[in-house]
Amino acid sequence: MNSTMNSSLLTTPPCSMELRFYTSDYLFFKLLNATYLRLLVGPGILLNTLCLFVLSRPRLSDKSTTVIFLRFLAIFDILAITLKYIRAELNYQSIVKKKDIIIITSVFCKTLYVSMNASTSIAMWTIVLMSLDKVVAVSYPLKAGIWITQKRAFYVCCFTSLLLFIANLHFITLSDVCSAKNKQKYCGLIKVDLIIDILTASILPIGKYY
Repeated sequence: MNSTMNSSLLTTPPCSMELRFYTSDYLFFKLLNATYLRLLVGPGILLNTLCLFVLSRPRLSDKSTTVIFLRFLAIFDILAITLKYIRAELNYQSIVKKKDIIIITSVFCKTLYVSMNASTSIAMWTIVLMSLDKVVAVSYPLKAGIWITQKRAFYVCCFTSLLLFIANLHFITLSDVCSAKNKQKYCGLIKVDLIIDILTASILPIGKYY
């Protein structure tokens, strides 16, 4: 009987948790998560640069306030995509490839997170401002040209960018060098502040836009 039990224990398959967890779907999305920024960074920078080039033409520069908003959107889209790619690539090289990345320091991580999240917030709120500009133009077609000029649109974009940059300075206390399970260091968040996230990049811009 003991020999039967021992043989049954020997033939018992190992815990299938790993087999259930590492499914083909999981591995696909894990691969997609690691590579999607690499696929987006090139076209994103190229298309936004092309947009800036087209919008800088003299024939379009003085047409409407939309040109001002689109310029800001293109600039901060480029910054957001580039900075996110830098963070993802550095973390990938450090954690997965187990390389010692010299520039991954506390100051670098804090600067990267502030700049990255500020760029994302400014890009989102630029869409909100552009939408509000269209609301005023439709609601008050006779006065919109007086109220909203290109110079005022530029000042509003600059003020909004400065305000959001100041708001995202809070990431100095939220981000730092973290340690992965394999003891490799990476840039990450040590805690999450939902209030800052809601105010700068989540509920409010989406709520205003729709």
